Amino acid sequence: MKLHYTIALQLLFLSIFSISVNAQSGPGGVGNTSTNGLWLKADDINQNTGTAVSIWSDVSGNDNHAEQNTSSEQPVYHSSSVLNGMPIVRLDGTDDYLLIDDDDILDGTISIAFYTVVRPTNLDNNPRGILGKRVKHSNLLTYSYSWFFFSNNKLHLDVNNTLNRLQTGWPSFSNNNNYIVSWDFDGTLPTTSRMRIHKANVITTGPKNSTYVKNTTSPLTIGTMNQGYDYYLGGDFAEIIHFNYAPNTAEHIIVQNYLSAKYDILINANDRYAGDDPANGDYDKNVIGIGAESSGSHTESIDSKGLNIKLNSGSVFSAGDYLFAGNNVPVNESIFTDIAGVTGLEARWKRIWYFDKTGTGSFTTDITFDISEGGFSGNAGVASNYKLLYRAGTTGNWTDAGTATSVSGDKILFDNNSLSNGDGYYTIGTLDFINSPLPIELTKFEVNVTDKIVNIFWQTATETDNDYFTIERSNNGKDWEDVAQIKGAGSSSKLRNYTSIDRNPRKGISYYRLKQTDFDGAFSFSMVRMVEFRKNELKVIPNPTQNYVRVSMGNSNNIGLHVYNLMGQDVSERVVISRINDTEYKLDLSALPNGVYYIRSADSFAKVYKQ
Repeated sequence: MKLHYTIALQLLFLSIFSISVNAQSGPGGVGNTSTNGLWLKADDINQNTGTAVSIWSDVSGNDNHAEQNTSSEQPVYHSSSVLNGMPIVRLDGTDDYLLIDDDDILDGTISIAFYTVVRPTNLDNNPRGILGKRVKHSNLLTYSYSWFFFSNNKLHLDVNNTLNRLQTGWPSFSNNNNYIVSWDFDGTLPTTSRMRIHKANVITTGPKNSTYVKNTTSPLTIGTMNQGYDYYLGGDFAEIIHFNYAPNTAEHIIVQNYLSAKYDILINANDRYAGDDPANGDYDKNVIGIGAESSGSHTESIDSKGLNIKLNSGSVFSAGDYLFAGNNVPVNESIFTDIAGVTGLEARWKRIWYFDKTGTGSFTTDITFDISEGGFSGNAGVASNYKLLYRAGTTGNWTDAGTATSVSGDKILFDNNSLSNGDGYYTIGTLDFINSPLPIELTKFEVNVTDKIVNIFWQTATETDNDYFTIERSNNGKDWEDVAQIKGAGSSSKLRNYTSIDRNPRKGISYYRLKQTDFDGAFSFSMVRMVEFRKNELKVIPNPTQNYVRVSMGNSNNIGLHVYNLMGQDVSERVVISRINDTEYKLDLSALPNGVYYIRSADSFAKVYKQ
């Protein structure tokens, strides 16, 4: 048995643990960390709605975070909007903007591309910058690129200097409308098509002479032309994407369809994915695609939610061939209901993908389900027990669409599949949940303090060859000791509850985890939980606060105050800490956005609310 989870843990002090980060696929399954230099998604922001955004984290893997340290110039996060209910970052159009430090991947190349989803609110024929990388308008030597709304509220693009400008020929853009807009530059193309701007996947091009994008040291600015420029764009940003090359036509179509599905914005050309149609159940999350046009192809995509689609090595795309897939289940789990139609089927993944295949339909695809990316841990079982499941509608019996050809660690492969059933709903199931599980077993693991003891509770949904559990404890998250051992249930597919007590807990902060051991000696660990028995009281006044707090210690040995946000990130460098006396400090939190923070000393911590 392996321990598998549907729960997520947000530790307060991540710095004490080693963290591994999986390289993620790019937008729509296009690009990777070496080509996708920036990817800002408002739906990845984790803070309260209506609070100021000081950092919009880059999820491309390149750490090109968009930041604003001046509180009066910070945009505001909203958890839902008219952009298909998706979160957005709202700029007021007066002085809000964000800065991204200079990085070689963001400029200095022969080709480049940007995509954004934006809803402008203050277009008035003045220059309103979407994003730009220049120092100032009058110094052409400091130009890299600048993208903005200007005269007649049309889109404009400068690459290298103001004399190298492309202006769109479309009708004017309007306030309070949702747009997918993008641009790319490719210095290898003829001068008539090097600079291109796209609106809803329709292209405007123009004759431009530059053959490269100038490398400058200026930061990339979002919401204005450059830092210090007086005209700001007001509106909602939902997503910003950068590539350090100009995607080919197939890749461009895939990214456009990914954005169109996610934000429910119509694209006027090459709308290839029907899974976002409400009639099909709105399978509009994490849309990925593979396909080809005469100018190029894209043959493999990973959605980071458990699915990998790839053109089979023995197959060939024709121009116009595409396969798209998207899902509508944010949290995955194994379920034992709604599995009728396939003889012997015992369980399936809750997450279902809508597959949309267009073109000649003669190509074949390798389909891989990744257990860890699907939200679980552990390895796969016997390949012949896994089935690719299909049905034409959102309900009804399932059809056997193929047997897994192999397993590799935590990956289950269905190679050379023609998807002969056609468009519809696909997921993975198993004929033998014990020997070929769709891992998900530990559904709860809770640790809490009552009086002078620590109560430990956990729950399993399934167990396979489970000999026993060991409760382990640590005072630093690295060195562990056994607290108790509890007998497991062997093999079980029923919900089972377990409890234990630590009657002699350590003072201060302690960490707890479960070690699960199989009959054959194999073992795995749970996530970690934290509790605290305080040695000295740490008091914060006032709480809540707007800017300043006074922190009182129990004695003078409590030194080294640090402030953490809810993501476990140390934000102390943005806090002014002044010592009043041996046991009291004054903290200036004004540079932090509103929210919940933890102030921690050597052996105690307190929660503070900034409003």
